[in-house]
Amino acid sequence: MLERIARDGHEVRDYECDQRFPTIGRRTMLLNARRLRQRGNRPPLILLAMEDINDRKRVEETRQLFLAATSHDVLNALNNIVGYAQLLEDSDLPEPVVPRIISLSKALREIMRELLDHADAENDQPSLALVSARNLIRERAEAVEWQCKQKGLKFCVELPAEGAITTDPVKVTRILDNLLSNAVRYTPSGNVHLQGQLASTKLSVSVRDTGIGIPADNLPRVFEPHYRAPTARKIAPLGTGLGLFTVKRFCDLLGGTTQIESTPGVGTTCTVMLPRHSLMP
Repeated sequence: MLERIARDGHEVRDYECDQRFPTIGRRTMLLNARRLRQRGNRPPLILLAMEDINDRKRVEETRQLFLAATSHDVLNALNNIVGYAQLLEDSDLPEPVVPRIISLSKALREIMRELLDHADAENDQPSLALVSARNLIRERAEAVEWQCKQKGLKFCVELPAEGAITTDPVKVTRILDNLLSNAVRYTPSGNVHLQGQLASTKLSVSVRDTGIGIPADNLPRVFEPHYRAPTARKIAPLGTGLGLFTVKRFCDLLGGTTQIESTPGVGTTCTVMLPRHSLMP
């Protein structure tokens, strides 16, 4: 190929070369090359650019697999919704149809919300603003309280003291929504507790539930994209596995930290700590 470039002026554009190297293993390189003429009788040169696109290809392959899996879940849910809706046309229904339609519709809503959060997580430029930590947490508490009542769960909230925090309110809202949504979804009975504490340098928010819990060997993976613990899949078969990944991603972008503690059959506590005065531009 290089000989053709030197001899005929042939150009190489975005040529993928898959090669196994002795020390770093298999890599995919993207090659671009062209001939450069020099003045006078000087021989031509070849400009060769080699780009390692292994990580890019792996990300793209993961996205394609994720899209295929998610599309499969969405289509299954939509098919069930259509089927149940058609049953509503019959006067003699064999089973309670409306609750199933509502449940499937909620599952689809969660999938789409997590997909949108995931897309937003790729934007690493937070929009900072000075906001009330107490009001921010109160709004999320009011938004989830009715969900707990519908499910028969007791909901408790401890608001932080009055005080402002410099952060991205949209991302903090999505962090809290994901944590609270998980708590409600995976708690068949008992209670959900939301607690906020504002210190001089940080805001700490914990969401504690009495749900199914997460086995110890699954805990290290809960923040991985698309990962769902087997116990979670039993409770909610539909899902993207992006909720906790988005929580951690947003916390990282805001300069914060994420912690999780869980005991199967006892419950889970997720805690996020965000800097009160962000140093980011």
